[in-house]
Amino acid sequence: MGVAFSLPFAVNSGGGTNVTDNERKQVMDRVIATLMTPVGTRVQRPTFGTEIPNLVFDNESDALIRATEAVTAAFATFLTDLTLIHVDTKMDTVNTDDMVLIITVDYKLPTKVNDQVTLKVGSFTRSGTLIQEIQ
Repeated sequence: MGVAFSLPFAVNSGGGTNVTDNERKQVMDRVIATLMTPVGTRVQRPTFGTEIPNLVFDNESDALIRATEAVTAAFATFLTDLTLIHVDTKMDTVNTDDMVLIITVDYKLPTKVNDQVTLKVGSFTRSGTLIQEIQ
C-alpha cells in the first residue's frame, strides 16, 4: 500500500507528520474516517460519510438497525476494496441517562487478511464529560 498519513493527524518530534506503512493501520484509519464522518461535512465530497455520529440521538432499536445499514452502505460505496464480513451493534448504558452505541465491524483486507475495528459512539453527559471514543 505504501506510506500514508497516520491518523489521528499529528506532528512528530522531527516536525513532520506521522506516517505509517502498516497496511492494517492504513485500512483501519480509512474505515474509521469513513464511518465517523457525518454526511455533508466534506465540502468537495458532500455524500461522503455516514449518519453514525448522529445515531446516539435516535431510539435504541432504530439506532441499531440504521448503524448496520450505514456500515453496509459505506463499504459498498466508499470502501469497495474491502470485504465486509460482519457488523455487530449494541447499546451500552454508561449511566442511567447516557447511552453509547458500540459498533464492531469485521472486514477482510485486500490481501485477504481478516481485521476488525470497534467504534464507540456517544455524546456528552449532562455533567459535560465526553463519552465519545474510537477504539
